[in-house]
Amino acid sequence: MIFKKKRINKQISRDYGSGNVLVWELDDGTKTYNPEIQGLEVRFSGKNNTCYVYGSKTIFTNSLIIFNGDDSTFSIDNQTQKVDPGFAINNLVVFMNKGANVKIGKNFTCGGCDIVADNRGADIEIGDDCMFSKEIVIRSTDGHTITENSKKINPGKPVRIGNHCWFGMRCAVLKGVTIPDNCIVSFGAVVLSSLSAQVGNIIAGVPAKVVKSGVNWTRDNYDDFQ
Repeated sequence: MIFKKKRINKQISRDYGSGNVLVWELDDGTKTYNPEIQGLEVRFSGKNNTCYVYGSKTIFTNSLIIFNGDDSTFSIDNQTQKVDPGFAINNLVVFMNKGANVKIGKNFTCGGCDIVADNRGADIEIGDDCMFSKEIVIRSTDGHTITENSKKINPGKPVRIGNHCWFGMRCAVLKGVTIPDNCIVSFGAVVLSSLSAQVGNIIAGVPAKVVKSGVNWTRDNYDDFQ
């Protein structure tokens, strides 16, 4: 499911419960607690949740982090490279249930991404230098419980995305999936399972499969290449 985007006008991050904190650590190591970060709203529901934002150059637009329960952690590393504001962190929406953890590496950019993380054991990790287009969906949970003989049969599972991955528009990565380094997930692909441990894959289709291996990609304009 893709969340319907709404313009987020409030830009003051607030503490709604005991032990909840937003930490902004600048490049020189200075830490500010519960600051206003332009373009980012953080909503706490529960207690003992922590949101870490690293780096003075990290640029957000219309982004929202939601803690729905206790004992969850979100972190996003800094942008060490110069990034055009139009290619920063736009329309990022993260929803975490109790005990969930989401970690995003350095130099992450996106046009729009919805991340839903389940409780303990179903964390989501995104590596360094990943570039996401618009309407991306990443989920470590089905969202609702499926039972058989009164027992839950669809627990959440972790999602791991390697370094230097490029996600095309409207692709989805679901629970239990690992994407290796240097991979490209094409427009509209739905990745239901881990496909290959080899780095440098192009992943496409519904359900997704590896259509080419041994590739790499760059943020540079294609006109610079033969």
